[in-house]
Amino acid sequence: MTEGGLCRRIRRQPLSVCIGGTFVKIERIVLASASPRRKELLLQIGLVPEVVPSHVEERVTTDVPAQAVEELSRQKAEDVAAGCGAGTLV
Repeated sequence: MTEGGLCRRIRRQPLSVCIGGTFVKIERIVLASASPRRKELLLQIGLVPEVVPSHVEERVTTDVPAQAVEELSRQKAEDVAAGCGAGTLV
């Protein structure tokens, strides 16, 4: 199936996620990274993200690799999410 085909399929079947016991309709999925591999992984599970790379200066405050990855991911997501409206999953 082409990427365009995936877009059409997702638009006809809106995605909902449960946040705090309430289902929220997701109208837009944004990948806050320019990584082709991350985009490929999302496409493999049927999600077609809009790529909006973060330009935040990365700050790592830990030497624990897993925590550093979480910190950087959160920083990028918060940076991009600040410019997104309701119904956007970053």
